[in-house]
Amino acid sequence: MTKEEVLKIIEDERLTKYNWFEYPKLREDETVIFQKDNKWCVCVTSERAGIMFGTDFYYDTESEALERFLFRLRAGNKVEEMAIRRRAKK
Repeated sequence: MTKEEVLKIIEDERLTKYNWFEYPKLREDETVIFQKDNKWCVCVTSERAGIMFGTDFYYDTESEALERFLFRLRAGNKVEEMAIRRRAKK
């Protein structure tokens, strides 16, 4: 998987709440991908914009990291959509 492919999927699926290689500029409640020391990290931030304990995983290849990033981003967006639907029903 390439950066271009992931960016196209993000656009096509209208995925939100992500940080695309902007480390260390973190914002709250987002899925993050960045490169550090020749490794790629994928993690999630908390409501205080810090990396949540145990969510940071490092990969040897960019392709692996991009696949994991997309998986987590999609999951996070689904959770957000469900929360919005739940609030709308009340």
